[in-house]
Formats: sequence, C-alpha cells, structure tokens
Amino acid sequence: MSLTADVLALENRAIGRGGEQTLPLAYERLLEQWRGGARGREVALHLAFLALYMLAEPPFLTRASEAVVPSLPAVFSEVHDYLLPRADDDAEVLYVFGLMADLFPWVLGGEHTWEARAQTYLRKYRTIEPAGLRPEVFAGRGFYGDYFAGHASRQKRT
Repeated sequence: MSLTADVLALENRAIGRGGEQTLPLAYERLLEQWRGGARGREVALHLAFLALYMLAEPPFLTRASEAVVPSLPAVFSEVHDYLLPRADDDAEVLYVFGLMADLFPWVLGGEHTWEARAQTYLRKYRTIEPAGLRPEVFAGRGFYGDYFAGHASRQKRT
C-alpha cells in the first residue's frame, strides 16, 4: 500500500522553517494504517522515520505527546523487523535504516546493536549504490523525503 494523500499532506505541512506541527497526527494515521494491515514499503518507511524523529527531537519541536513517546522504540523495531529481512537488495531501505541507526542509536535501545546494524546496512547499501542515492529519489515524498533528500545531498559520492 502506498502513502495516503492525507498523510502526505500532513507531512508536507511540516516542511520548512514555517512548518506546522502536524507530524504526530501523520504518525497516528500511519500507525492506524499499519495496525490495520497496511504493510506497504512506503507506509513502513514513513512510520519508522516518524517514530525515530519524534524520539530523537525534543517534544517542543515535534509535539509528540508524552503518552506516545514510550511506544516509539517498539514501533520502530516492529517496522524494522518486518521490512529489513526483505531488503537485502533495496538500497533505499538499507540507506534510511542505516542512517537512522547511525545517527540515533541511543534512542532505539541497545545502542551497540543499532550501531552494528547501521554499519551493516550502510555497507550493503554502498554495494548496491556505490555512488549513493541521488536526492531526487526522495522528491515529493513529504517530510520523510525532505529529510532524507537533505542527507543524500551531503553524502560522499564515489
């Protein structure tokens, strides 16, 4: 299943300096879809990213409720455990999970585990995409796309 238009609109409203704090609502809608059986790649990528983002950034920026925050590592891990076994040849999945785990291993629990996973995923990613993913891969994909396009534009190209 692809991302629904309402979730993409909520993510788009959060982009930039004047962005609205709509990510918690986008996350809630994605989690509802996920719990309802929507296990598509795009839903999974956005859900895992928003869970990590709301864990890593302070609540005054994300507006994540205190009630939601304790469940975020479990949601991230659930999506990871669903998606990664199928991703040995998916450069984007390997890149985004590798980058997220590399940047924020301490918020996910088991810091050493996530650091090791980050290195494994990023190494696999570079075997598939030696020159790195182009930022254009993330165009038109909401806050998730904006975030990873920024990182992709700064990665070292071979």
